[in-house]
Amino acid sequence: MDKLKLEPTAALVMTWALPLYQSGPVGDFVRQLDLSSGSDLFRRCHAACDWYGEVILNRKHFIRHQIAEHLEAGGPVQVVLLAAGKSPLGLELLLRCSSQISRVFEVDVVGMAEKEALYQRTSPGVADRLKCVTADIASQSLSEELCQAGFCLDITTIIVLEGISYYISEEALKRIVSSFRLSGKSIFILEYLLPCGFIEPSRRMIPRSIFSLIKESTGQKEIRCYSDEDLRHIFSEAGGRVIAYHSMQEMEWNRTRRNEYFNGPGLGWIKCLSAEFKPE
Repeated sequence: MDKLKLEPTAALVMTWALPLYQSGPVGDFVRQLDLSSGSDLFRRCHAACDWYGEVILNRKHFIRHQIAEHLEAGGPVQVVLLAAGKSPLGLELLLRCSSQISRVFEVDVVGMAEKEALYQRTSPGVADRLKCVTADIASQSLSEELCQAGFCLDITTIIVLEGISYYISEEALKRIVSSFRLSGKSIFILEYLLPCGFIEPSRRMIPRSIFSLIKESTGQKEIRCYSDEDLRHIFSEAGGRVIAYHSMQEMEWNRTRRNEYFNGPGLGWIKCLSAEFKPE
């Protein structure tokens, strides 16, 4: 059977993340993905920073860890992965935290039917709880489209925005945040890129080079950056609150129990936050 072909930037990120996906059903899933479209972009990014894969491994490991921590508070919890692409995160979560999750909803504008079929082939035991929804994550009708797929408005929901905040407008992010002011508790896990002024001068060229290559590959007009305060304001304005901000130094320590590349403040350019909305 033909493998699912990824577009170049998705293939690039998956190539960097491959060490996380070597065994079990997750490994079976990832081996059905064709990453060849990202080869040239990977080569060019590797020339700009030959250890950039550490950033992606830290990010993905930490986000998975953060979700698991929130799930430990009890269930049932539903998880919404926005701009999910072909990431196996939903499958990882169900395999690891099955008893706490009622359902995982993965949302993207393309490729969701093919992904759902791949789940059925590689992980039939949990595939019925992995709902792949074709929708625009910034649409005003997102919650309605999720409800049609079985989403419940009144139970705790974890919403994950990984690898997407820098490609969408601030207005789109605000619409997404406002979409999940539900009758049940909502927890956001959001990964974001910092403005240059918050990064040590000696490190600024790395994200500048990598994201310039990605922007060139995708035709993206702008890469969106946020400070912690920017995001605190966005969530506060929508009626939520930021619980915690996490630096790349913390993410690296969480994965490797050492700080080899990020051993001080300002050396990282990506952060992750947790925020919440509580029912009134």
